[in-house]
Amino acid sequence: MRLHATRGRWPWGAIAVGVLATCVATDARIAAARAFMGIAVGVGALLATTAMPRAREWAAGAFLVGSLGLAFGSGTFADPPSTLWGEVLDRHGMRIRHEIALPRTDRRWRTATASGASPFLYVCARGRLEAPDTLDVSIAGVILAPLDPSMMFGPRPQPESVGFYRVPVPWDRLDGRELLSVELAQHSGTNRPLEVCGTFTGKPTLRVNASQLYDGTRWSSPWETRRGRYQIELRLEANDGHVFGAWY
Repeated sequence: MRLHATRGRWPWGAIAVGVLATCVATDARIAAARAFMGIAVGVGALLATTAMPRAREWAAGAFLVGSLGLAFGSGTFADPPSTLWGEVLDRHGMRIRHEIALPRTDRRWRTATASGASPFLYVCARGRLEAPDTLDVSIAGVILAPLDPSMMFGPRPQPESVGFYRVPVPWDRLDGRELLSVELAQHSGTNRPLEVCGTFTGKPTLRVNASQLYDGTRWSSPWETRRGRYQIELRLEANDGHVFGAWY
């Protein structure tokens, strides 16, 4: 009789120990949430197996093991990468490069060229960039244009807000190229740091380190530290604003 009573009580004891174990957390809110879920799951499992002694024991044991694993075996995890970050160009000689493979066999590319679409580079940067404090955009080492407020694209409620600049690209800059090498650098006369945007997306048209930074000494990829690329895109657009495709 005593053995039967003990077997009848131990599942409740296991649930109690499991609930206490789930409360082990550095944040009180997490502990409270775990305790609530532990009570709901553990007590619910015992009530559901009231008429099945063997199943109750298995349910209580599984709950206890799972609770201990959650409390002491979960470890810590690094925060996910930010969806948006910036690279600051704070001196002359620094420059950002992003390479884009031109998809000439892509149906969207062929349709756009046959329709007389125009190419544009979209560059994400912070603030209102205006000479002399602005960035030069180059293709294959030849300056295309400095960014200016007339190129701003989309809403930008604050002077330091992040946003895109839309830069027209002559077709002859793309002719005969399979690879488009875009560079950003401080405009001559710039006397303040300028920030270019990056994103965590790792699916450029080329390898994951298609984006690079030259800091005056060496080239490095933001994929190594920020798990991402610079936000520089090539789009083909019709006169009415229709976008045939965007490649980065």
